[in-house]
Amino acid sequence: MDSLLEPLFAAIFKALAVVARMIISVILEVFVEFLLELLIKAPIRWVASRFHKRRNRRRTRALTALYTPSATESIHQTITKVQRDSYLSVLAAILLGVLTVLCILLWIASDYTIFLMVFWGVLVLLTAWAIWYYRRSYVSFDLYEFTYSELGDGIKTTLYAAIDSYVFTYDGFASTLKITTINDETFCLNPAVQDCRYLCSMLAVRVQTGRWVNPTAERDAATVLHMMRSNDWLEFMLRVEQAKNLARTNLEVMHRTQNMSREEAAAEAETAKATLGFTGK
Repeated sequence: MDSLLEPLFAAIFKALAVVARMIISVILEVFVEFLLELLIKAPIRWVASRFHKRRNRRRTRALTALYTPSATESIHQTITKVQRDSYLSVLAAILLGVLTVLCILLWIASDYTIFLMVFWGVLVLLTAWAIWYYRRSYVSFDLYEFTYSELGDGIKTTLYAAIDSYVFTYDGFASTLKITTINDETFCLNPAVQDCRYLCSMLAVRVQTGRWVNPTAERDAATVLHMMRSNDWLEFMLRVEQAKNLARTNLEVMHRTQNMSREEAAAEAETAKATLGFTGK
């Protein structure tokens, strides 16, 4: 009898060992993920959120204080500043890439192998980060069109009037604005990190008025500029999280706050502005 049960017990013990290894593997994976979140990801997110909040606050103050005889000129100066910041991310990626190549050459020609290996590894990581940041952050705006980058697809330019729909998802500094054009091209921006208040204001005015505004017409430009300065575009995006057929006449919108009172929606918008630094205070 014992000889007959031994294979059964051996199979059970083997199965239990496999289950135990799987449980231990899952526990270790969760523990490592927890350590990464606690020691690396959370501090990086905190530092990044502080940086972007201060930058948004500084830009809001600068835009509020900016005065020119023409609203169109004020908008143009603001979006030119955003374009300069985008160029800086491109420059950082190029410089780090050049330094990486030079470091590899020095490593090959030098006896300081260990030092150069570490230095080279750091530069490779910095270059990869710069390219990733460039891919996320490169976006520049003009009065009638904007340019953005997609890794592997190069740089693309799109007319505002070619935007057919958008979907806005608010999640603090991880918020996303998904844009779809009439050619079914899609891309995502982060209004909390990338200064795309001009684009968001253009979308908001398009939905409110039923037409794309002419930024060189002073009255239209003044409407867009007011929305940029007051950051009412964020309140609008929180209220109208989706809009379709922007390039057509049969406009469709989805109100996220339709079950909220006006006071609740306004309070939520003010909280979001304060969280992201769009208050200027």
